Amino acid sequence: MSKTVWEILSPFANFDPEEEPSETPAKEPSVEIPAENTEENSSSEAAEGCSSSEETPPPETTEEAASSVEGSLEPLLFRIIHKLMSYKIFVDLCKFIMMILLGIILVLTYGQIQKPVGCASFETIFAHIEANKLCNYFIKGDMDKLTEHVHILTPADSYKKEWENDLRNQVSLSLSSLFQKKLDKLAKKKTITCEYQKDKITGITHLVYTCHIQITSKEEMKLVFQKDGKKGFQISASSNGKNADTLEKMTNYFTYLSNGYYRVSDYDICSLLCQKNGADYSILSEYFHKDADKNIKKDNLGKDFVAKFNTLLSNKVVLTDAVFTPYEYNKKTRKLSTCLMLCFQNSSTNASGILYQPFTIGIYGYAPKDIGKVYSDSIDEDTVSQIRNLFAVSKP
Repeated sequence: MSKTVWEILSPFANFDPEEEPSETPAKEPSVEIPAENTEENSSSEAAEGCSSSEETPPPETTEEAASSVEGSLEPLLFRIIHKLMSYKIFVDLCKFIMMILLGIILVLTYGQIQKPVGCASFETIFAHIEANKLCNYFIKGDMDKLTEHVHILTPADSYKKEWENDLRNQVSLSLSSLFQKKLDKLAKKKTITCEYQKDKITGITHLVYTCHIQITSKEEMKLVFQKDGKKGFQISASSNGKNADTLEKMTNYFTYLSNGYYRVSDYDICSLLCQKNGADYSILSEYFHKDADKNIKKDNLGKDFVAKFNTLLSNKVVLTDAVFTPYEYNKKTRKLSTCLMLCFQNSSTNASGILYQPFTIGIYGYAPKDIGKVYSDSIDEDTVSQIRNLFAVSKP
């Protein structure tokens, strides 16, 4: 083959220093390649080189594209925070906010554990949701759902679940009737507070919800829910306006339902009756009525009982024991009933007797159901008659 002009002018242009020339180069047989194939190969190699040059970008271009993609994937918020963290005032502000949040958490934790009066806790914060729901039940007059949240004291014996359902339905109907007559479409919710309060009588701390409700432009009422048990409440309503009597009666219904099959007044009455040495029995007149579901001003049954009881004691007859029997619910009359048992003894003759006095229980107290029965074999007839008529209803 003939040499090109470049090879003649520059014989060392293709010299590779890494390759050492062999002293005796082997002669290879020359193979003649057709011109056509050479042209085709050269053209194909040129095409491949062109395509490879188009497909594979330079290294610098690839790195720039990758960095631009990473920059676009980086969240904008992180870049803003990174920028703000370079300012000292922002860092100090974050520390101040963290200290405030930590202080709030510590206060709520302390309130949750110790439950001091008036202190907030995690429980009081979440209680606003439940208080708002209960308050809405009252405002809408939905007494069925409201009475479902009333905690009922149930005795260990003589308790039936179906009695409780009937009792709730009975109270719900009475409350609905009162609400529709006096408060329907008038009550509007104002504010709600949830805090711990200590019971003055028992000394037990309860979680209390207080809902302030606007009735008229001049009258505001308070609806109070005292947490009693896991899900139950004792409910009371009060006002200083013209609807005070209605709200007092509604409170009596709530209390009547909450007491259910046991009343604190049972113990109060029995303990007072058994006291001696000049005890003041006048308080007992507030518990006994001719009709325990109506507040009649001319009802003197309680006062008459106190007078008869004092007369009996003056005749050397003492009361040795007093107890109420377990409550029973009558589905026909929709009334709770009990029996008061009084044990008497004549201090002169040691003669004794027992009075069984049945009562129906209403929202205001106890109403005698029938004339009591006296069981005795040694007390004289006059004393027996006095004991039997202790709760007799006087004719008008």
